[in-house]
Amino acid sequence: MGVKSGDESSGKGNDKNNGSNKVEIHLRITIIGKQERILLLFSQSKKLENLVRKIRSIKWDQVLQCWHLPCKKEEVVLFKRGTGTCSTGDN
Repeated sequence: MGVKSGDESSGKGNDKNNGSNKVEIHLRITIIGKQERILLLFSQSKKLENLVRKIRSIKWDQVLQCWHLPCKKEEVVLFKRGTGTCSTGDN
């Protein structure tokens, strides 16, 4: 499942993405501490990271080096709303 945010550029530390200013966020379901969680995988982006930090149920995993949410539909909806997501890969 992929999600795109409308205000960021992608690329590892590079603000240029063939003229596009979007970051792709890949969502992956996994188990963390006996709970199903959704991993948020995206290129480094200060602006997007600041938006993600505002989501109440989000947590950072130091080992996996990524943010994650509870695996619930309402969490994905809140995430998409909070980050200004414009499209998903599985509408």
